[in-house]
Amino acid sequence: MKKILLAAAGLLLALTAIAQDHLLFEGVPVTGDYPTFSRVLRKKHFRFSSKDHNEPYMQGKVLGEKGDVTIFITPKSYRVYMVAVSYPQRTGWERLLNQYETMKMKLYARYGKPEMTLEHFTSPLAANNPIASLADGTCTYVTNYRAPGGEVILSLSQDARVQLFFMDAEGMEAANREQ
Repeated sequence: MKKILLAAAGLLLALTAIAQDHLLFEGVPVTGDYPTFSRVLRKKHFRFSSKDHNEPYMQGKVLGEKGDVTIFITPKSYRVYMVAVSYPQRTGWERLLNQYETMKMKLYARYGKPEMTLEHFTSPLAANNPIASLADGTCTYVTNYRAPGGEVILSLSQDARVQLFFMDAEGMEAANREQ
């Protein structure tokens, strides 16, 4: 009985150490092989967006809102190094900006003050039609948070979506080495 308790305690400590070395995505360390990582996400109510479980596309709630999740793996060792979330496309600037600001506050509560924020239009005319300004690249909204084990980037995409990128530092180094 004592040996079982010691083994369980050792396993728990090992899992805690892994979680501390890697960025967490919805409580899951962004590391390991794709099948294991996706299996853990499925236990957290994420679902594959296609019938092919080898495709790295899932759907689920991230920071309380439903989004499409893409899992990135290194080219040679096939290890997870980044998770991208794309929320539904918005047609109105106010709704898009409100969602961006809401996510920004949620990330602030989780990670603290952003390391960098860049939110601007390249010309006063671009602000007259912000959705079109996103599409033509004259509007930039991006906020970067330093997080334990990596970084999280919040941005507005050219097709009027709020996006999140969870990038594990160790995994990004591995992905760069394997290029």
